[in-house]
Amino acid sequence: MSKRIVLTTFGSFGDINPYLAIALGLKERGHRPVLATSEFYRHTIESMGVEFHPVRPDIDLEDIDAIRQIMREWKGPQFLLREYMLPHLRESYSDLLEVAMEADLILTHPLTYAGPIIAEKYDIPWASAVIAPISLFSAYDPPVFAGAPWMTSFARRGPAAGRIVLALSRFYTKNWMKPVYKFRRELGMVRGQNPIFEGQYSPYMVLALFPGILAEPQPDWPPNTVVCGYPFLEQIHDEWRMSEGLHQFLEDGPPPVVFTLGSSAVVEAGAFYTVSLEVARSIGVRAVLLTGPVKENVPQKPPSGDVFVCQFAPYSALFPGCRAVVSSAGMGTISEGLRAGRPMLLVTYSHDQPDNADHVRKLGISEYINRRIYSPEMAVPLLKKLLAEGVRAKAEEIGMRVSSEIGVANACDALEKLLSAKRAK
Repeated sequence: MSKRIVLTTFGSFGDINPYLAIALGLKERGHRPVLATSEFYRHTIESMGVEFHPVRPDIDLEDIDAIRQIMREWKGPQFLLREYMLPHLRESYSDLLEVAMEADLILTHPLTYAGPIIAEKYDIPWASAVIAPISLFSAYDPPVFAGAPWMTSFARRGPAAGRIVLALSRFYTKNWMKPVYKFRRELGMVRGQNPIFEGQYSPYMVLALFPGILAEPQPDWPPNTVVCGYPFLEQIHDEWRMSEGLHQFLEDGPPPVVFTLGSSAVVEAGAFYTVSLEVARSIGVRAVLLTGPVKENVPQKPPSGDVFVCQFAPYSALFPGCRAVVSSAGMGTISEGLRAGRPMLLVTYSHDQPDNADHVRKLGISEYINRRIYSPEMAVPLLKKLLAEGVRAKAEEIGMRVSSEIGVANACDALEKLLSAKRAK
């Protein structure tokens, strides 16, 4: 039976694409999904045949000043929540309520704070999702916090230490969620749990939307967590299709190394692309630089013939034809690199990136360094190590495992199961 399913998310394309992939999967099964997010993504979503509904705040990936604030290593998360998201909580609630009242089910993102409030107040079936292991906040698999290596070192002394670090995180962020608690009181609701931590999880179902190989289920994960695998978006955005020039470059020589910063860190690239050119030249490999929309990222004089520079390219088509990937460790980029079976050098900026990178490093096919120390002296020996035949073979083996996951189908199955269970009651 066809159901109206509202998927609400917020962030960069790395936050949009998994939800868009699931929406397309639900539509193929005869459901009526609507993707509720920032106006910025309307064209992309509607061009793929998925219904769109605008929800404020409207992120703009071309607003360089705001994205740079969000991508700051230590203060970025605080700016994102306290200065960008929560001042618009009432607007988010009003916007989402318009479409949620017709929903049979809501699927939320860790940053869509209005979603759980609406689901609870109006008794709408609700599933939550996380797109990276860090959002599960396990004391048994403690997060790598951007800008705080001492916390990670201490937390890894054991679960007791991990719980202390998580308690410190709660203390540090305890005032961030006051606008949420205040708004709930205005709606006649109880205070509720902390929306950053346990309050983000649906009591009915939590979907883990990352490759299962990255993290084993932990004793303190929500008991209703379903590890789906990453929901790859197989349909390519029109604006991100591979150009004829890039296709020809790949055909004309040995596989290159791809250097990319995704759709958010690319705004605050710093010297990443200049250093990357030096790294490629020092190792003697061809390179593809995906520089995004920021003109300053384009090197002034890239070596002719050995380097191809463009703003975007579809990872699903590009990565299988490359030797290795150098990126900022966004979950979408990592997942495509894993599926392609390619070694990865990860240059972390902020948010979940250090934790994502650490999970990939444990697989033995990656190394990671902080953006502050990304230099030819640091990167060249690491990349040479990753280009060794043994690492490549291991990466290809992992690629087969990740390719066998059916993240979209698993997520759709789980949501339909939840709908059936709620209907049976």
